[in-house]
Amino acid sequence: MLNHSLSFLNTWKNKRTIQEEKKLGFERSSRSRRFSPRTLFFSAPSASFQSPLVAIDRNTNDPIITQIQLTGDSGVLNTYMAGYSAYQLDPGPLEPSVLTQQLTHRSQDIWDGNVNMILNMRRCDGNFWDLVKKYPIHPRVLEVIELSGLYGVYRSNRPSIDRSLITSLVERWRPETHTFHFRTGEATITLQDVEVLYDLPVNGDPVLGDESIRTIGDWQNICQRLLGFIPRPQDFNRSSLKVTALNAHMLEQLQLPDLATQDMINQMARCYMFWMIAGMMMADTSGNYLKLMFLHMLEDLNVVSSYSWGSATLACLYRFLCKASQSNQNEIAGFLPLL
Repeated sequence: MLNHSLSFLNTWKNKRTIQEEKKLGFERSSRSRRFSPRTLFFSAPSASFQSPLVAIDRNTNDPIITQIQLTGDSGVLNTYMAGYSAYQLDPGPLEPSVLTQQLTHRSQDIWDGNVNMILNMRRCDGNFWDLVKKYPIHPRVLEVIELSGLYGVYRSNRPSIDRSLITSLVERWRPETHTFHFRTGEATITLQDVEVLYDLPVNGDPVLGDESIRTIGDWQNICQRLLGFIPRPQDFNRSSLKVTALNAHMLEQLQLPDLATQDMINQMARCYMFWMIAGMMMADTSGNYLKLMFLHMLEDLNVVSSYSWGSATLACLYRFLCKASQSNQNEIAGFLPLL
């Protein structure tokens, strides 16, 4: 049996009666909404047949579809349109005063046939998970991470990202309301989701990145003091650090001595936490750079847990969802495992 579906607007009326449709194997969908697609589901046996089906515009009485032909198992469906110029479909929204950005929304491009691509997922956490899998974190370093409030991200392990699923969600994301618009209603990601799934604190002081203009020499001094190494000048891109430079340093410091000082332990813990924050929770679209604007928040490890990391992570994801939902965007970043 071949399963096919045709979508019609609720303002159209099929002249064929329900009884006649049932004879051909039609089943009318019971769910419909004004200006929302109504779907006729039907199946065709393994035999060719041809049947007229006429949909009429209630206002103009123009025929929309005059003939449908199904060809056995091949599933060929031929439709012959008539009167299309007299009726132009409108994808919505019904109330433009709320969803004001429809003309620049990704769904508009899809309706116009201009977008047919899967979004690129910009992340730079692959080497992180390879590192911790091959070389487990030192127990003393892990203890510092647990006290920071970021342990839930590490505990979640490497996430599996479905690009097609995320692309479909982005197509239904509305930046005006910060919600996904599904056929069953609206839904969104909440702070409770962030707290329950990843145990990130959602109460506390705000996460404020430091975007002060600094020279490469300034950033080298900060990295030496907080992370325990001096990156090369070519490892910087303005206020960002190459993830490969951090990865190389951590590979050199894997075997911490048993008598390692607390400063050495703290520096290594900051390396892991900085990578989780700038490379996962608030990753940008660069793909291989970590923003140093968050590094200063790890200076005093006793207060790291007092920041609302969950709120900052969710706000960052909202921002990238809004950006990716716009026309002609082909990438998305942020903490995508929340999706």
